[in-house]
Amino acid sequence: MAELSMAGMAASIQLLLRKMDAMERKLDELSSRSPEAGGKKPAGEIMTIEEAADFMGMSKAHIYRLSGSGALARVKIGRKTRFYRRDVEAYLKSCREKSLKEVRVEAAAYCRANPLHRIR
Repeated sequence: MAELSMAGMAASIQLLLRKMDAMERKLDELSSRSPEAGGKKPAGEIMTIEEAADFMGMSKAHIYRLSGSGALARVKIGRKTRFYRRDVEAYLKSCREKSLKEVRVEAAAYCRANPLHRIR
């Protein structure tokens, strides 16, 4: 086993200290987001535009377009726009595309139920 020189050990220790500092900063950042620390609270039953955008991973402008077009249900309280969490989740579910396996299972079930309508 090769022995580490003093310079090599010092460099390794410095690298470890930098990594530990980075980990501490990341932990501080994550803990500051917790509701107890006054950070972002988890989306509740009624969401603001910001909460809906964060929840869906979209921009606020896109959420406004979706709600303006009627694709995403909204609640207007005076000039404020709010969203029920269940409506946001329903919109996301409606955007889901079926996998090829799901389509094949449905097609097979349809063909069994309707033998005269076989796909050729």
